[in-house]
Amino acid sequence: MNQQSHPYRWIWFQVICVTGLILLHGCATAPASVAQGITSVFTETAATEPVLTLITETVQILETTPAISIIPNSTATPVVWIDDSTGIPQTGTLPIHPTFTVTSTPTITLTPTKGPSPHFTHIPTASPTITATSNPPGAVLSIIQPGLSSKITSPYKIQASITRGEDKLAYLSLMGEDQKAFYSAVLDYHLSEYNRLLITPTLNFSISTVAENARLILQTYDLQGRILALSSVDIILLSIGNNEIHPAQHPYAPFIIDSPDEGDEIQGDRFVVSGRVAALNNNPVIIELLDENGAILVKRELHLDPPSAGETYTPFVIALAFDVDQQTQARLSMRQESNNRIPGTIALSSVAITLLP
Repeated sequence: MNQQSHPYRWIWFQVICVTGLILLHGCATAPASVAQGITSVFTETAATEPVLTLITETVQILETTPAISIIPNSTATPVVWIDDSTGIPQTGTLPIHPTFTVTSTPTITLTPTKGPSPHFTHIPTASPTITATSNPPGAVLSIIQPGLSSKITSPYKIQASITRGEDKLAYLSLMGEDQKAFYSAVLDYHLSEYNRLLITPTLNFSISTVAENARLILQTYDLQGRILALSSVDIILLSIGNNEIHPAQHPYAPFIIDSPDEGDEIQGDRFVVSGRVAALNNNPVIIELLDENGAILVKRELHLDPPSAGETYTPFVIALAFDVDQQTQARLSMRQESNNRIPGTIALSSVAITLLP
């Protein structure tokens, strides 16, 4: 190349050659992790021949990998559970899991996936003791007011607790001597949501004498027209004067049939009836087995001793023989008859059973 004809080209050619040699030398001696930064400073020493001076700056780039350390979690978590096979509470601890911590940056703790939470079960310290009570079950029908021998005038609002009959009705009547009827009503509870009710119907009656003996009777029926339950109380009707009200004797059923239960099926030719009786008078207690039409299949009389001192009921057990040639929807009832001048049944309890040949 002609230096004189192209002076500037010659100068640039020298600069490029020198720069290339320097770069080749630097790449051969620099480590892989070091890059070379180059700053060029030009200083003129003559008007026509600039001199190139090279100043190098070293920039170090560090490549680091965060250190991960495992820090054990030394706190064990208590747990209580129920052993399904035995039903016995067990105690223990949840297993210890490691906690991972990144230490080269602000600490970040990574916890394992959350497992099931401990379930704490209350363990009773003692089992309650079940003690039998002396209170018998409440009566299906119970006249709360008036009580025995109360004196009432018309109108009078009675109080009673009832279980509706299968027809959703209850029947209330006021009978006198010689089957004289002073009052009769059918109480309709079809619209009630409940079978067990507290009722307060009003009695309206008239008598031609100053006073009359009467029996207030409350009863219910099943769908076959058989009496489900009956309760009554003997009172005195007044044409004038003030009411004289006595409390009911007790709210319990006079007859309790412990066996058979409601709805039991009985196959064979006999079965055992057991129960308790709180007799209302000295007349025998009558046990009857009725078929669907109300016909008597079996009838027995119980002559029971008074209950023991401190007891309300006298227990009994009796065997009844029967004979049916087809499945029969029967009703087993216990009742007692009056022993005064107003005849009729004064109390009745019953259960429905099925007789099989």
